[in-house]
Amino acid sequence: MKYYTALFGMITLLLLSACSHTRYNNQDDRIVIPTLGVEFSWQGMQRCLGTSPQVSLSGVPPNTQFLEFVLKDIYFPFFPHGGGHMRYTGINTIPEGEIANSEGHFIGPCAPPFFPGQYEFTVRAIDSNNHIIALGQSTRPFPHR
Repeated sequence: MKYYTALFGMITLLLLSACSHTRYNNQDDRIVIPTLGVEFSWQGMQRCLGTSPQVSLSGVPPNTQFLEFVLKDIYFPFFPHGGGHMRYTGINTIPEGEIANSEGHFIGPCAPPFFPGQYEFTVRAIDSNNHIIALGQSTRPFPHR
C-alpha cells in the first residue's frame, strides 16, 4: 500500500508541474511565461482528415523563432492528434493546412458523428535558445453532424 501511495504522489507532482506556466532558473529567480492569444475555428472542416484549421495568434514575443502546436482531444486525451513545429515569420495568422504541412504529425478531429468532440490547441513560442517564451491555449467543440 505504501508503494501505491508513493507512486500516486509522484504522478500527482509530475502532473502539477506540467501544468505550470512558471519556469525556475534557481530558487530565487522565477520567470513568468507570458500568455499567447490563440483563436481558431472548426467551421467548414471535415472530420478525420489531416487538415489543420486557420489559427490566429496575438501577443507573440518579438524574439520568437519557432512556434510549436499541439492538438489534444479533451474527452480522449490519449489519442495522438499531434501537432506541428514551424519557423515563426512574424505573421500571426497561420493559414488553414499550414500546421499539418509543418514539421511534425497532425491528425484533425475525429470524434464519432453523433458525439461533439472538444479539442484544445496549445501553442508555444520558442526562442533561439529553445526556451518557451510564451504559451497559449484555446478549446473549441468540433460540431457533430
